[in-house]
Amino acid sequence: ESQPTPAVLIELVGSRFLRRMVRILVATLARNALSTDSDDSSSSKGPVLRHIAVNRDRACAAHPAPPEGLCFIGCGYGD
Repeated sequence: ESQPTPAVLIELVGSRFLRRMVRILVATLARNALSTDSDDSSSSKGPVLRHIAVNRDRACAAHPAPPEGLCFIGCGYGD
């Protein structure tokens, strides 16, 4: 029997997204979640996306995640 493939669901809501923005957000969140305390390749555990936004420090973001495995589910429109 084959084992189920682990999956992570990341739901992003916004009024618009820039080119590759979703892939960068996913990669940054994954890198931050998988990093260890002794890992110097990413910022410390915590609100990494808030740090990037507040400090306008794009250098802290990860490179875009590869498109394989990412799936667009749909979009909605406000009232």
